[in-house]
Amino acid sequence: MVTTFSISIKASPEQVFPFVGDLLRHPEWATDKMKMEIISLGSPKVGSKYRSTTNFKGMLIVADLQVIEYQPPCCFAFTVNDKTGSYFHKFVLYSQGDGTLLERITSSEKKDWGSKFLTMILMPILIAPESKQALRLLKARAEC
Repeated sequence: MVTTFSISIKASPEQVFPFVGDLLRHPEWATDKMKMEIISLGSPKVGSKYRSTTNFKGMLIVADLQVIEYQPPCCFAFTVNDKTGSYFHKFVLYSQGDGTLLERITSSEKKDWGSKFLTMILMPILIAPESKQALRLLKARAEC
């Protein structure tokens, strides 16, 4: 299941990219309390590995993340693997007048039909609102 969310931000792609292109900054705009740590040393790049710990609606989720695309200031993508499945996240930044159109593309790779069905139910009532709120928080941080 692929889902795309977008938001216009009154800041240049160069100003917005650090918020999405550095996973250590994702807790700054996450809707749930999140801890992010880098596993591989160095600045963000393709192959960099991270571990996140999130309390999502009362459920503790520890995830392994890996950067798979890093092209400042236009594209950033990473994979996530946790006990709920495997996920893909991509951020694409488009220059838009005096600001940025940010697209967040997500997909999940659920292996069993039960997980796929649960995701289809949860997407509109829980996951989509959380994703939209996270983008609003990101917008507020980037426009400061």
